[in-house]
Amino acid sequence: MDAIFDISKNLAKIRYEQISAEAIQMTKSSILDTLGVTLAGSTIGAGCKELVELAREGGGKPESSILGLGGRVPAGMAAFANGAMSHALDFDDIDDASAVHPGVATVPAGFAMAERIGKVQGKEFLTAICMGADLLLRLGYAGRKGQGSFRWLPGQIYGGFAATAVCGKLLQLDEERLIDAFGIALMQASGSYEPIRGTGSVIRGIWPAFTSQTGVLSALMAQRGISGSKNSLEGKAALFQSYLGGEYDRHYLVDDLGERFFIADSGFKPWPCSGINKPYIEATLNLVREHRIQPHEIDEIVVTVADMGQLLCEPLAERQNPQTPMDAKWSIPFSVAVAALRGKVKIGDFTPTGIRDTDVLRLARKVRPKFDASLAPSGRGWTGVPPGIVEIRTTQGQHFTGRVDVALGYGTNPMSREQHIEKFRDCASYSAKPLAEADIDTVIHMVEELEQLDDVGEIVRILS
Repeated sequence: MDAIFDISKNLAKIRYEQISAEAIQMTKSSILDTLGVTLAGSTIGAGCKELVELAREGGGKPESSILGLGGRVPAGMAAFANGAMSHALDFDDIDDASAVHPGVATVPAGFAMAERIGKVQGKEFLTAICMGADLLLRLGYAGRKGQGSFRWLPGQIYGGFAATAVCGKLLQLDEERLIDAFGIALMQASGSYEPIRGTGSVIRGIWPAFTSQTGVLSALMAQRGISGSKNSLEGKAALFQSYLGGEYDRHYLVDDLGERFFIADSGFKPWPCSGINKPYIEATLNLVREHRIQPHEIDEIVVTVADMGQLLCEPLAERQNPQTPMDAKWSIPFSVAVAALRGKVKIGDFTPTGIRDTDVLRLARKVRPKFDASLAPSGRGWTGVPPGIVEIRTTQGQHFTGRVDVALGYGTNPMSREQHIEKFRDCASYSAKPLAEADIDTVIHMVEELEQLDDVGEIVRILS
């Protein structure tokens, strides 16, 4: 029997009280984080304004809010617009080991559906988001064997299933209808890695638009009795066979359902760029601070990389001189240069103005990658971000080397509550619709006490 039967049964019956405190807290953090990065995407997310205009042009019933930019559109289009903005800065939460993004896969679709329903309590919303994230992470972990070729984008091929879980739970679909909804989501599953392998593409930053809309549409279709494939995960032409050639670990899909919640072990980004950059940024920041290295003293920076790290350094000339903000975010040389020059890495460093900073570009040309196969994930598949090793060589002949195995924001090196709030405030300051400090404080409090809220729609209405 396909694992989707067990998943749907558990999803239909799970209640807030059964979820661990750790998972609830991480879910709240994911919600606040996603709201923040979406607001920032409303102004500096490449392609987002154009996509929102497209969503508005279609008209329709004003069901759900567009964050940052304002206005109400049908739920599916609100999920589409907010989903795009949520990942446009590549600043959203991520689980390094499974290479998926819990917040963008769940929160935009969840708020769009909650507003459409009319009044969803905080406990219901937390449960739906947590379980959607749990499914996403289970799919990501299960598929690691087949993801090593980097042909399919994990967050996108799995994200529609996560968003469907959220929307199906909010609609209170029964087990049978949930199975149908996931079967409908299968028909919309896609996600090439090609935009990430190359440079110059805006679409690689806004792909959660598709998965968010998939969740709303699939759940609403199933609610109306439209049936889908029953074996959406393990059928002969279903998700894992079609995209991963049958290379997956089934036990991640079904073991400890309703008992273990994978979001409790997920992580966040303290810097607005690819998660692969995190250990290199932190190692650089540590070296600069510890040894008080001045930018003009730097002769060369050597970054030791493997697989994905190498991808973010090649072609080297292009990575050293990115032409778009998204290309800069997916460049280790550029990110390391920012860290070495400024001693910090902020949103403004990856704006159209920031990526043209001549001092940063001059230093980026001094960054050289060195490949080390021993740092690559062992065996087949994806097992997380490799360590970041950085060596700074000075004009005085000094060599300083630093290594970060677990970067800030993940695992044993988590972000603090204060860092989460600081990140949200920074992101909110970029909202297309200026937000009063009192409104920002209110939203932070609402999310922190979300289980007490009678209508989660109040949050997005404040922010839109």
